[in-house]
Amino acid sequence: LNSSNISEGKFNLPITIISGFVVGFVSSSLSHLIPKSPGGKKNDNHVAIALIFFGLGNVLGGHLSGKFADKFTIKKAGYIGCIFVIVGAITETICLSIDHDFILSCLVGFLDGLSYSYLFSLSGIICTVHYLGNSFSFATTRLSSSLCFIIYQWFVALLNNKSNMKSNMTYQGLALIPFALITSYCLKI
Repeated sequence: LNSSNISEGKFNLPITIISGFVVGFVSSSLSHLIPKSPGGKKNDNHVAIALIFFGLGNVLGGHLSGKFADKFTIKKAGYIGCIFVIVGAITETICLSIDHDFILSCLVGFLDGLSYSYLFSLSGIICTVHYLGNSFSFATTRLSSSLCFIIYQWFVALLNNKSNMKSNMTYQGLALIPFALITSYCLKI
């Protein structure tokens, strides 16, 4: 990493917060996006394949976060992560609003895995570079991310009581977009 990245540890908190929201979104939504077969049941093979695409997105996201952190500043790498979140949320919202096929569900799984792993790995890179691998920085980062995950799941539970599942999932996808934009703004400071 270049020397300008070392002073950019302050960007870890917004990246950690959006990472927690993304994992909450992914954990509550991916299995609901798999289209049901004509008999009304989900095909277990389709769920497994969508999770494989989620895993491929995880691998690529982790790899890209390191590449982009080396090539750009942490701030720019954070912007890229926010773009991944926005593209994934828009794709998932579209997927929920149309009668979609299995291939679109795999694309959403891939994008969700990409954005989640990218942000999570980027926060680890910031802890390693800025905080010199201090275990407290890693613990604080994981705690912040976990708290955001819990807040997001509470939000999901609240929406489950107020609306049907399709509307709930659409609200969740749309809610990630302002979170990503707020994170982008925080990275600008």
